[in-house]
Amino acid sequence: MRRKMAGKCGPCFPNHDEMQEVKDQCCNSCADVQSVYRRKGLRRLNWEEHPMCRHEAMLADPAKLVGVEEGCNLFGFLEVNKVAGNFHIAPGRAFESAQGQLIHEFKPFDSGTYNVSHVIHSLSFGVHYPGRHNPLDNSHMILRNGSGVFQYFIKVVPTTYSFANGRTLTSCQYSVTEQFKRANDHSAGYVLPGVFFIYDISPIMVTFVEERPTFSYFLTSLCAIVGGVFTVAGIVDSAIYAATGGGGSGLRMQ
Repeated sequence: MRRKMAGKCGPCFPNHDEMQEVKDQCCNSCADVQSVYRRKGLRRLNWEEHPMCRHEAMLADPAKLVGVEEGCNLFGFLEVNKVAGNFHIAPGRAFESAQGQLIHEFKPFDSGTYNVSHVIHSLSFGVHYPGRHNPLDNSHMILRNGSGVFQYFIKVVPTTYSFANGRTLTSCQYSVTEQFKRANDHSAGYVLPGVFFIYDISPIMVTFVEERPTFSYFLTSLCAIVGGVFTVAGIVDSAIYAATGGGGSGLRMQ
C-alpha cells in the first residue's frame, strides 16, 4: 500500500462515505491515519479498519495473527549496559509509561492461542573468539498447541582472550537455564505470551591465554614419544616370547 501510494495523496476515510476528504490532508501511513482520527475525535472512526493500518492492527490483536501462515526472522545486535536486564519478543505495541514501566498494548482475550514457537539460530554476547560455545545456538522450541512464555535466564561471564601474537580480545560467554509457563495455567496468574531473555552479569572474569610451545618442549615431547614406542615394543616382544614358551631359545641351543 505504501509503495502504491508513493507520491500520491492517500484517502483518510475510505470506509466512511459520510466523511468528506479535506484538501491537502493525506494519509500515506498509519501514523497519518491515527493523527487525523485523533483530531476528529469521533468514536465511529476506528483507525484499525483503515487499509494502511492492517499491519499495526494485527500487532495489537493476536487473534488476527491466526490467519497469517508465516513467522518472523529477526536478526541484528543490541548494545546494553553492563547491568542486569532483559530483552523480549512479545505481541502488541510497546511503549513506556509515565512511571518508566514498559507496557504492551494488545487485546488479551485470545492470548492463549498466540504461537510462541521459535528457533534460535544464534545468540551471543560480545564478539566471537576461538573455541567459544553459545548454549542457545540452534535451539528449537516448538509448541503444538496452546501458548505461554519462554524464559531464558542467562548468566553472562566477561571473558578476555589473549592471542599468541599479543593481541587481546574482550568478549563474553554465558550459561543458561530455561523455564516455560503455559498461558492457560491459572495457578501461575496471567502470563504474557512471548520469549524473554533475562540476563545478569557475573562479577568474575575468565581469561584465556594462547601459548606457543618452545623448541625445548618439542624436543622433550619427541623424546617421550620415541621412548614410549621402544617401551611398548619391548613389552609386546616379551609377551610374544612368553606366549611361545621360549621356543626360539631352545632352537638356538641345538
